Amino acid sequence: YPESKTKIKPSLLADKPVLEFGKKVDLLARMDWHRSWERLPVKFTVLTLAAVVIASLFEMIPTFLIRSNVPTIASVKPYTPLELAGRDIYVAEGCYNCHSQMIRPIVAETKRYGEYSKPGESIYDRPFQWGSRRIGPDLAREGGKQSSVWHWVHFEDPEQVSTGSVMPSYEHLLSTEIDFKKITDRVRAAHLLGAPYDRELDEAPEMARQQAEAVAAEIVKQGGPVKRGEVLVMNTQAVALIAYLQRLGVDLNRPAVPAAATDAALPADGQPAPPADGQPVPPADGQAASADGQAAPPADAQPVSDGAAN
Repeated sequence: YPESKTKIKPSLLADKPVLEFGKKVDLLARMDWHRSWERLPVKFTVLTLAAVVIASLFEMIPTFLIRSNVPTIASVKPYTPLELAGRDIYVAEGCYNCHSQMIRPIVAETKRYGEYSKPGESIYDRPFQWGSRRIGPDLAREGGKQSSVWHWVHFEDPEQVSTGSVMPSYEHLLSTEIDFKKITDRVRAAHLLGAPYDRELDEAPEMARQQAEAVAAEIVKQGGPVKRGEVLVMNTQAVALIAYLQRLGVDLNRPAVPAAATDAALPADGQPAPPADGQPVPPADGQAASADGQAAPPADAQPVSDGAAN
């Protein structure tokens, strides 16, 4: 359109009953001013990209720099090293394709899954695991709903504990060992993104092993195995994933006790301080203490007959 630089196309609205503003818009459209930009695709693309990036930064930077913009919940704490490893397994296995972790504020959902999800619950999820569909149930409040051995059996054969389940078997998690040494890298990455880790940065493998032992002990106590082939249960990826699942949603109802307040309540030796008046502390149930320091029975206590124990 070389002639467009000097010649403007005739208007079709010249003799039409159109507002003056409409005629000005029509004039702007007939000037073909955009043709010169269209002949410079590289320059146009670069400038458009720059405009989008600058506009995006104006929206994103305040969110990162102003802490008050980030919704927080005092009782929500970062994942433990083992739970963090379990979360990575959750992502690697694609569990988010079938399970959501977001309960919408709808009566039907809160009645089925529990209290609706809060933004502050996901501040340590990078990225968040809200999901987009539910082939399986929502897991936002999964923590504590089932026993650890239930999850173990569920990974091996889902239909054994959930009749009609379409979930495939994840039996390989029961015999695949977890690399505890690599958990340190995960913890440091999470710390770089804002998770307030401290001793976890140096002791992640040891802390993960301790929690894995505790989860494995629960599984054994509940009737599960000690070993899977040649692999101890505590060393399996399944245990890490179970630790993660048992954590989901439990922080919301956990009382928030500041660490400073807890430390102030204990003296240097870690034992409760005696009362200021030097009197012995009464038992928690309110019973009086006898001279030998043992709790005395209530005054109205009756002796138990031989047949009462049954």
